[in-house]
Amino acid sequence: GQEAAGRALRTELEIAPDAPLIGIIGRLTEQKDHATFLQAAAQIRVALPDARFLVVGDGPLREELVAQARSLKLEEAAIFAGLRSDIPAVMAALDVLVFSSRWEGLPVTLLEGMAAALPIVSTAVGGIPGVVADGDSALLVPADISSALADATLRVLRDPALARKLSTAARERVREKYSIDSMLERTLAL
Repeated sequence: GQEAAGRALRTELEIAPDAPLIGIIGRLTEQKDHATFLQAAAQIRVALPDARFLVVGDGPLREELVAQARSLKLEEAAIFAGLRSDIPAVMAALDVLVFSSRWEGLPVTLLEGMAAALPIVSTAVGGIPGVVADGDSALLVPADISSALADATLRVLRDPALARKLSTAARERVREKYSIDSMLERTLAL
């Protein structure tokens, strides 16, 4: 099942089974603001040195972001996995799914993360606050503030009960709001 796929993905990418794994999925563009994500990653590592950060996606900022990760001493910790077609396995491998976007419509990845019952930490931009409620089905933070993103992510990683509450509420919410049928129609339309 998905759990086995998630474990296999960690093995492939040489991520320890018990390492806290924080993921961001999306094109490497200004909009997604991976720079703030990487700054938050450096802060999270101070508190949790074994944390790992999985960056899934490709785009024009790749080289710049890899260089930034190096300057933040994240070489081993940040894994630039490029484009992956096995997003369900990625989701199964993650402990927290993060969105650091500066602006956003309704990211399909957010809905996928909710359906996969992942705890989500996201900036409160665009369509996102209309889908998840802060403190209930996700933790929402202001855009562009790496410390807020880091703090919220650490809260989830340190509090398994909170993580469970958020992920369960997210899955229920996506089931109510976006039935499989309407999701399929939208996906096919894309």
